[in-house]
Amino acid sequence: SRRDHGSYDCFVLFLLSHGGETGVLGTDGQHVSVDSIVSSFQACKSLVGKPKLFFIQACRGGEKAFLKNPDQKPKIDSNESPDAGEKTLPTTSDRLVMYATVHGHVSWRNSDTGTWLVQVLADVITEHAETETLLEMLTRVSRTLGL
Repeated sequence: SRRDHGSYDCFVLFLLSHGGETGVLGTDGQHVSVDSIVSSFQACKSLVGKPKLFFIQACRGGEKAFLKNPDQKPKIDSNESPDAGEKTLPTTSDRLVMYATVHGHVSWRNSDTGTWLVQVLADVITEHAETETLLEMLTRVSRTLGL
């Protein structure tokens, strides 16, 4: 957080590690929470207001889930509406964290081509970067991975 990142437009971190329900393993074998990693970059003054993208390729538990019906869409049921009078952004509004799997589950990799998240993300960006927004591309990645 002491480095000056003033000449950069955004920050991107790919973190590939073994993990569990609340974090990942560091190189010393010690557990580190993803929140603490993200928070350290939120505190960096030269990154304030700049997009910070975190891609986490790690297990988040031991459950194994398989997509049974890729055409099935999740039902969204909410009576909440955004406050039209809200004028401030939350301190987390300039960050995005994408996990390779949902909470409590393992993440997948191919021994030949690598992690599914990184491979699908690279393929989607290569094919759609000139015609789609980042949100549209990440939605494609999520749908492909069944997240």
